[in-house]
Amino acid sequence: MTDIGDIGYVVINPGASNMEIVSFTGISSLSFTGLTRGLNFWDGSTTAANKKSHSAGEVVIFTDNWHWWNVQYVDIDNAQTIGGAKTFSETAMPRISAAHTYGAGEEEYVVTKRYADSLAIAGAPDASTTAKGIVEEATQAEYDARTASGATGARLFVDPTTLRGILYHDYAADAGASDTYAITVTPAPTAYTAGDVYIFKANTANTGAATLNVNALGAKTIVKEANNAAAATLVDNDIRVNQIVVVVYDGTNMRMVSNSSNTVNYDGTGAVLPAASAANLTSVPAANLSIGSQAQGDVLYASSASAWARLGPGTSGQFLKTQGAAANPVWANVAITTLFDNVVFNGANSATEQTASTITIPAGAMGANGALRITVQGVFAADASEVVRVKYGGTTFYTSPAVGGFSYIATVFIQNENSVSVQRGGGSMIKDGATPPNADVNNTGTVNSAVAQDVVVTVQEGGANGGANPDVYTVLVEIIYGA
Repeated sequence: MTDIGDIGYVVINPGASNMEIVSFTGISSLSFTGLTRGLNFWDGSTTAANKKSHSAGEVVIFTDNWHWWNVQYVDIDNAQTIGGAKTFSETAMPRISAAHTYGAGEEEYVVTKRYADSLAIAGAPDASTTAKGIVEEATQAEYDARTASGATGARLFVDPTTLRGILYHDYAADAGASDTYAITVTPAPTAYTAGDVYIFKANTANTGAATLNVNALGAKTIVKEANNAAAATLVDNDIRVNQIVVVVYDGTNMRMVSNSSNTVNYDGTGAVLPAASAANLTSVPAANLSIGSQAQGDVLYASSASAWARLGPGTSGQFLKTQGAAANPVWANVAITTLFDNVVFNGANSATEQTASTITIPAGAMGANGALRITVQGVFAADASEVVRVKYGGTTFYTSPAVGGFSYIATVFIQNENSVSVQRGGGSMIKDGATPPNADVNNTGTVNSAVAQDVVVTVQEGGANGGANPDVYTVLVEIIYGA
């Protein structure tokens, strides 16, 4: 085997019908050792059918590589399984000379570029709202017409640069002259359509009627909304320099839906008010609109035929008082405010002071020189030790004598003395069918009437007669305001 190697091959009668390939690993005298017969032509396996019968005189070829060549290289004439990934070093790809129609069971076949191209164009379904697929880009005209499908039949998709709706949220700078506003927007509209919205920044103030021209489609008159919803012609300064103006095309005109720079433009019928009309707030010179400041509750009033003034908020409970045609209005207090408690209180026979009625006086209701007039009606039983007291803000301003056995009316008067926190007061009692008890007067207090305070009526039984009860029927409080 020195000349052949580890394995030698014998081809018997090559090219004949009984051709056979035999391998051997050694030669001993006139015989082979390690002999394998019936080798396949393309690999190292054997097939019984390849073991042929031979006769003397047939051609025999000895070689060391014939069968190795067949094992290692692709058989171009027969089916063959090739293991491992094969990489082509050349840039040119393998080709299939004829078209192939792929069918069931051929899912793992390599496809040609021609077939792949046909799938990309015609093989995929059209896209829908629930499935991916083929789409077509919409033209500007198709977008404007709200077309769903394009010329290919596929659903349309929109390039964001063609979304004219973006212009509803942006604005274009005006490049026109006074009263002839002109803007250029992108993408450019092909025509005016009712409902179109345009926003622009004016570079000049208008002087009367004005127009807007968008992308040179033609100038359209700008009108404004009137109180009766009719279109009204612009007047001077309805549009100011650098004002952001919003208009909607109504099919004829550009309706300005943003606010006019003029405060008042027309009357209740939609007609434009004359520039010099006193009924038009804009005709009042700014220097005469002297409100000074602004706060909740302010009242604006005419202080003369051509000037305005501000009346600041009054005190809670006051009313706006007119002082005639030649005077300014003022805040005023109600002269007398009445508070009533139909209490019907039946007191107990007890030496403990008992509250019969409580009435709250609003903050500031008296003023610095106002007063409270309090009337209490009730009955003292047959006992000479029953007492009624009237208090304001916790301070006692009247205490009746200890009496009994009659019906009574007690009247108490409490007045601020040029201050909301300084009072003087007292009262007296009228009894049924008898001489009035002595009065209780000249009592003082320092109750802050600028805040809400309570008027409290109490009764007390001395117990001398045992079982007699003091009663209170009604309490009336009159608030007399004094500034």
